[in-house]
Amino acid sequence: VPEMKLVLAQPDFSKKIGIRDRFFMYLLYDSGCRIQEILDLKVSDFSINSNGAQLHIIGKGNKFRATPISEELIPMHEEYRAHFHKNGSLDDYLFYTKRNGMTTKMSRDNAQRFIAKYGDMARDAMPTIPHLHPHLFRHTRAMHLYIAGMPLEMVAQWLGHSQMETSLIYANA
Repeated sequence: VPEMKLVLAQPDFSKKIGIRDRFFMYLLYDSGCRIQEILDLKVSDFSINSNGAQLHIIGKGNKFRATPISEELIPMHEEYRAHFHKNGSLDDYLFYTKRNGMTTKMSRDNAQRFIAKYGDMARDAMPTIPHLHPHLFRHTRAMHLYIAGMPLEMVAQWLGHSQMETSLIYANA
């Protein structure tokens, strides 16, 4: 937990890119999503209502799932949207890049690059932090939920695992 908190604290959110990177990494961790699931999100897939927030995800095998999102992410989401989606459409990709005036869905490589950069920064303060990659956020979230008392089968369902993946999780727990 301290390692993840340190990693998530690395982006300089006084800068626009830091706001994006912080929200991206918090969402990646909090949702337990696969990197491609995050990159495929549209603005409309982050839903906020009186009961809180949730992500509407199309996962492996085109299976739909709704994942609850922590209350602390709502202000980050609103700040992110204020900077990156002021006049956009609900059908726009939540995370995108602009190059030569062209807007495209953010690539895996781009996300992996800034995640690794923040991992290197955090490792300067805490050498026990391993090399960071997007899937490590998913595994870390799953372990934190399990350690907090969520039954393993429920963790697997929450992550959208298939029966076969659930069996592998049980075997490795």
